[in-house]
Amino acid sequence: MEASKFEGRQILKDYLGNDTAPAALQIKKKDIETLITSDINSLTKVQVEVDNIVASNLTGSKKIESLMSNVNDIFKNIPSNLDTISNLDADKVMKLVR
Repeated sequence: MEASKFEGRQILKDYLGNDTAPAALQIKKKDIETLITSDINSLTKVQVEVDNIVASNLTGSKKIESLMSNVNDIFKNIPSNLDTISNLDADKVMKLVR
């Protein structure tokens, strides 16, 4: 344990303390497993959040923006008088309906 150092500090000895009995080491091992499991769960949650952000950000992608721009251009070209959109004569249609 004396030789185990990180950045010049004896972190293993600092973590384990002076009690190196097998029971104490098992407790520390369980603590480390719990911490690792907790970190993995946190990272999984972060990954899900990132996936959600990426999925919601797809609406802002260049391809979608281009498609929406094309759709908007189509609607801009529609005449304001909706009667001119159709080839049907409104009077003739009304006569047929009656």
